[in-house]
Amino acid sequence: IPSVMDDGLAHITSVQSSCNPEKAFHCLSDLNQIPEWNFNLAEVRMVEGHLAEGILKLNGESILIRVSLEEEMKIIHFHLGNSKDSLVPRIMIRILPHPFSGKTGSGSLISMIAWRTEEMDDERWRALKAAHEYEILQIRAMLESKEK
Repeated sequence: IPSVMDDGLAHITSVQSSCNPEKAFHCLSDLNQIPEWNFNLAEVRMVEGHLAEGILKLNGESILIRVSLEEEMKIIHFHLGNSKDSLVPRIMIRILPHPFSGKTGSGSLISMIAWRTEEMDDERWRALKAAHEYEILQIRAMLESKEK
């Protein structure tokens, strides 16, 4: 049963990072780096430009991942599906500079948003939300380790 603040249609999780927004955007929009932080993908390989294929650990199914970028706003859209024709922009990462959130310095506020599709049962949705809560921490660790 969704809580008052959880409509069951979308999930957002965020983290503060010392990584500057430009570097965070560059790293997170690079599909070659997705295995470093994505908890549910295995055997990721590039298909073309901004398109990769991987295996979902949860069920062993193949999935395509395409990124589209809004560089000025530091938004990364992850389009997911079983074929090029079925890709849906279900995941979004937005990177905001620290001054936006009132913090000083050159760090970032990084948010990941997921939208639930009709075919996702409650268990799959719960697993996705749990994975994203873990992945946002992995993202921070990955970005900050690259700064050292």
